[in-house]
Amino acid sequence: VPRNNLARLNPNGSVDATWDPESSGLTVDALALQGTDLFVAGYFTRIGGQFRNGLAKLSTTNGGEADPLWNPNVAEYWGVRALAASGTNVFVGGTFSTVGGVARHGLVKLSATGIGAVDPVWNADLGLVGQVWVLTVAGGSLYAGGEFSSVRGIAATNLVKIALGGGGVRMTYFAGVHPEVPAMDRIGELVGEDCTADVWNGTGFGAH
Repeated sequence: VPRNNLARLNPNGSVDATWDPESSGLTVDALALQGTDLFVAGYFTRIGGQFRNGLAKLSTTNGGEADPLWNPNVAEYWGVRALAASGTNVFVGGTFSTVGGVARHGLVKLSATGIGAVDPVWNADLGLVGQVWVLTVAGGSLYAGGEFSSVRGIAATNLVKIALGGGGVRMTYFAGVHPEVPAMDRIGELVGEDCTADVWNGTGFGAH
């Protein structure tokens, strides 16, 4: 069954013939499921019947249509690499600098509803060249991995734990991750083995 970078499979492994968002781009790089909504990130400009710059919200209950309202409008449509959904919010990581006309470098918190507005307060601020390649939410915190050297102007090397609310304050970081953190299985391994409900306790971790 022809599909362009995104398909839904039935329990037996066959392609669901009723669901086809028809992505126009080269890649789909990240998915985040929240209820009946599927957030999709990648290198595309049209998906689910709507023009979208690398980031879209698709329905899983129809043919894969994009939400006609939800459109954060990432300036660098090729730069969205990572997603993590949490409650009424979606965290987006990548190599971008502007989302919805708001300056956000490599990491942004969006509303999962409405138009997908940028949270005006939450700003982890990875610096002008900061990039995020992997995100996950665990234990009430956001873990971000990629290639960066600071968060909110404070040194943090490539892997960081950030508060979900407020201004996106860095909570702890693992100084021993070098050079970058490209894989979800690696960040999942670190979270699973070294994370308690509040802080990381492994060697090289520090609370701030």
